[in-house]
Parts: sequence; structure tokens; C-alpha cells
Amino acid sequence: MSCIIRPATIADLAVLTALENRTFNHDKISRRSLRNFLATSKNLLLVAGDPVVAYGLILFRRGSSLGRVYSLTVAPEARGQGYARRLMLALEEVAYQRGIVALRLEVAKSNPAAIQLYHSLGYQLIKSLPGYYQNGDEALRMEKALAPDSHSSPGPLGL
Repeated sequence: MSCIIRPATIADLAVLTALENRTFNHDKISRRSLRNFLATSKNLLLVAGDPVVAYGLILFRRGSSLGRVYSLTVAPEARGQGYARRLMLALEEVAYQRGIVALRLEVAKSNPAAIQLYHSLGYQLIKSLPGYYQNGDEALRMEKALAPDSHSSPGPLGL
């Protein structure tokens, strides 16, 4: 598997939907919502791998310099191969290029691998959210300031 990272297109809708359904037991993004995210340039949806085995989605709000990492997932068979880290770095790079100064996300407290990844990338815990998910699980809200010096050279994506 290759770690090509590129913007998702409508042609990726079926694989994105399948990946969403395979990797999440609850709080799944519907096919319709994925289609809507793909249809607007105000969001950022990147895919990784050839074939696609991971994706990351950031939502941007008009007039805000804060972006929200709405979803990040890697197919079970591709976990531990660096896709999540590479996707997060690519998402951060493009968000910074769009004028975003900080990214925020929520992660299940029961997902130590994801929490460790986000900590290692510089995300800090800002709040605990009991009962956040449909199944009643707690979430941790984390945030990272995007520093100018970490994004000063053009990245390999050309996005």
C-alpha cells in the first residue's frame, strides 16, 4: 500500500462510506453527509493510500480561524503504518495555508492510541465531555495552535 495523500473527490464516495461503516460502530457519518462534505470547498477531506485506506476531514467556519478535525479513520488492516500521523500533518499543513491558527478535535477517552497520536503531535487537552458519543462514551476535546515556523516551507501536497 502506498501513502499517497490527496484531496478526496466524489469518485471516492463509495470507498469513504465503506471505510466509515467498517471502522465506526456508532456516530457514523452518513453517505449523504460525506457527499455534502465533498461538494463544498469550505471543508477539507483528504484520503491516504492507493487504494484508499484512510481519510481525514476538517470543517471550517466562515469568519473563524479555528478548524475542527471532524473525523479521522484508518482501515483496521492499515493501522500502525503511519497513515493517521501523515494525514494529520497534511491536514494541519493545508489548514495553516488556509489561514487557520488552531485545530480542535474530540476523541473518545476509550481510544488510547488516538489520544497518544494527538499528544505526540502537540494537541493539548482542553475539556472532558461526558456522554458525548451516541453510546454514552466520554470524549476529550483537544486543541493545537498551528505555529508559523512549522509550516514555513511548501509541503509535498501542493494543495
